[in-house]
Amino acid sequence: MAFFGAGDQDTHGEHFVSALGKMKAIFSKLGADTNYGYWPTDGYNYEFSLAEIDGKFCGLAL
Repeated sequence: MAFFGAGDQDTHGEHFVSALGKMKAIFSKLGADTNYGYWPTDGYNYEFSLAEIDGKFCGLAL
């Protein structure tokens, strides 16, 4: 399973694409394989994201 999310890193940098992290947690608990599709955080400017796991987003952040 792969995720993508749209967000505004300038206006909402305090929780940029955090819904990706929430969805990953829910689907993982339901047994889905969510261990691929990670995207580098390089080039993004944000304060915090629940989607960041080990320095990468758990999906494509647009």
